[in-house]
Amino acid sequence: MNIRDRIKAIKWKSTKVWLNKYTIALVAFLVWVLIFDKYNVSSHRYLNQKIDKLHEDQLSYSEKIEETRKQLNHIVRYKEKYARERYFMHKPNEEIVVIKKEE
Repeated sequence: MNIRDRIKAIKWKSTKVWLNKYTIALVAFLVWVLIFDKYNVSSHRYLNQKIDKLHEDQLSYSEKIEETRKQLNHIVRYKEKYARERYFMHKPNEEIVVIKKEE
């Protein structure tokens, strides 16, 4: 056999493999799942990005909740100080002097 005959034989075998009904069915299935299916690759990637964003938001909100709880505990513990500083409340016969710092 010469080289041309060997190349033709190899091409025929590779063509025979690719034209096999199982290979064609497998390729069609992969194309369907990767592109046309409801849960294709791009929608999975979009949903994973959305999940990551929601996890970041969850961490952010958890930190804000913890900070707010600390502020609430401080307010509950020092009610009078908070009312005097924030709302300028005072006892009877007491004067308040407000000093604003200029920046």
